[in-house]
Amino acid sequence: MSGLDEHAYHAADPVTTAVSFYAGDREESAHIHVEWDVNAAKFWLDSVSFASSGGFRRNEIGGIQRLVEWHQAELLRGWDEFFND
Repeated sequence: MSGLDEHAYHAADPVTTAVSFYAGDREESAHIHVEWDVNAAKFWLDSVSFASSGGFRRNEIGGIQRLVEWHQAELLRGWDEFFND
């Protein structure tokens, strides 16, 4: 995953983990990109599932997935607002 751009939605927590939507992803099903340091992962949102990762360890993926599940409704609202506004 390349760096952040002006065509993306970003939300970050105090640990500098960025959750992003990219404008070029409009044609795909709802998903998020999670970036932390040089690590990146992608999760589908409609039925939360892990899509891909680069750098995160298995236990980190599990923890991130639990957070995505916990915030699924909020993330889906963010996707809809980003692509439909």
